[in-house]
Amino acid sequence: MISNGSAFSDLIGEEISAVCFVRDFIELHFSGPILRGLAYPLVLVSGEQFDFAQPSWRNAMCLIIGAKVCDVEFVENQFLRLATTNGCEVIFPVSPSEGESIHFVPQVNGPVQIW
Repeated sequence: MISNGSAFSDLIGEEISAVCFVRDFIELHFSGPILRGLAYPLVLVSGEQFDFAQPSWRNAMCLIIGAKVCDVEFVENQFLRLATTNGCEVIFPVSPSEGESIHFVPQVNGPVQIW
């Protein structure tokens, strides 16, 4: 399901090839597109929640490597949720009061879209 932000629909069917942990943000790499979360996402694995404060959060993030995105939901000023084929969900908070929350580069050398 996509609400206001159909740019993310291009990720459906895409395999997550890498999760990159960069100082104070995280990137999900696909075959070209890059999704950068400037706030750490919540990860759901078989219904269990993992947030950045938990030591097991990094391991939960790594579970999505190699999975494909099967669903995307974007709610403006609230969140971006990616569901994967291996039963995980990654939920990025989107908060205009915090400044930029997400950068999306839909293709190699493409323009950066900012939320």
